[in-house]
Amino acid sequence: MNQPTVTIRRANVEDAQMLSKFGAELFEATFRGTCPDEDMHQQLADYYNVNQVTAELSDPEDFFHLLSLDATICGYSRLKKGNPPAEVIDSTQAIELKRLYFAQQAHGKGLAAKLMEFNLELARKMQYQRVYLSVWEHNERAKAFYRKLGFADTGVGNPFPIGETPQMDYWYTLDL
Repeated sequence: MNQPTVTIRRANVEDAQMLSKFGAELFEATFRGTCPDEDMHQQLADYYNVNQVTAELSDPEDFFHLLSLDATICGYSRLKKGNPPAEVIDSTQAIELKRLYFAQQAHGKGLAAKLMEFNLELARKMQYQRVYLSVWEHNERAKAFYRKLGFADTGVGNPFPIGETPQMDYWYTLDL
């Protein structure tokens, strides 16, 4: 029996339309039912439209990566240099993992760990000392995953409203 082929590649502007649609689908699947439909639709329109995604993909310091299993894209990540929250990060040598999303059918196959390790290695190569991310307070699966990889929950909240619906994330950090 053949082993499935896993590939990871950096997304580019030619991927904008696909990533816009795929990202919106994964975001909606993750947060469906946590806010009114109109708030969800506004969030998707604001952050997952083709123009927004094209602009993000055009930024040389915005690293989107696509993970494929047997040539089918099933997950993606976004690693971005930004302004770390001062109450969490005391170093400018930190980079944020802004997104790590996978299609439901890819869960439980070890693919998220592969893509995470890829991002951590990239951060090390770029000489960052720390990776930080925020995770939704009710996403127990994600919180367990990050803790398993060595991320520490800082206990510091990061408000992340979806439209008018309040949501709370928490900052997690990992020293490289």
